[in-house]
Amino acid sequence: MSDHITILAENENFKAVITPEEDQFEVNVYQWSDVMDDDGNILWQRISGPFIVDNEEQAEIEAQKQLDLFSGEESDEAISDDFIQQVAELLGHEDFQCYKAQNYDIQRIVDADEDATESIEAQKIISTEDVFIVETDDEKWLIGFLAGDREIQCWKSFDTLEDAIDDLEEEE
Repeated sequence: MSDHITILAENENFKAVITPEEDQFEVNVYQWSDVMDDDGNILWQRISGPFIVDNEEQAEIEAQKQLDLFSGEESDEAISDDFIQQVAELLGHEDFQCYKAQNYDIQRIVDADEDATESIEAQKIISTEDVFIVETDDEKWLIGFLAGDREIQCWKSFDTLEDAIDDLEEEE
């Protein structure tokens, strides 16, 4: 085993570092900073930890739990298995995540030229690669992108999830 294991959050703004310490493992969580050192390397700021655990498996579980918490990428356990199956069938693969809506600030782009947006209440958030599909309170579906920590900006609206996914496939 190397001297440490690094796990990046999907949005790459957070990382967890697992370091073996004698008969236990230490987990620390860092947030990316826009500050660079004298050599031009990005600096990371520790925001949580250390968490001490007994084995590597538990350390990886704790690291992922902490990354999910800080990055907002916490899986939404309230999403039904039927819905997850429906999304997998529509996408044609299972490479997606459903995140807790309350962890994100959802903005609908009203006027791109003026950078005008409006806040939207989300019910469900599906992440597939770099694109997010968001169900709104009025049961519409929006397509958007991660615009910052826990902020999704949406630019296109659809009446159904199927229409939103069909549009994604047309653009690929």
